[in-house]
Amino acid sequence: MKPNNNTDKVNNTLEFVYCNKNLTKWRIINAIKEDHEYIYGFDLEDDNDYKAFKKSKILGGKIFSFRG
Repeated sequence: MKPNNNTDKVNNTLEFVYCNKNLTKWRIINAIKEDHEYIYGFDLEDDNDYKAFKKSKILGGKIFSFRG
């Protein structure tokens, strides 16, 4: 799913620990939307690349939010 520049706006910065392919890493993203399974946003640790993060892979389900 690609971002829509007309409707998708950064609404806050999120930070969480993400487990993917035997790699556990802190992620910091500018979130634009979410649904019941994913959080979508721009990965600040990966050149602002647009990504979808599966909520079930967030360690402990803990997400830190920094509203702008």
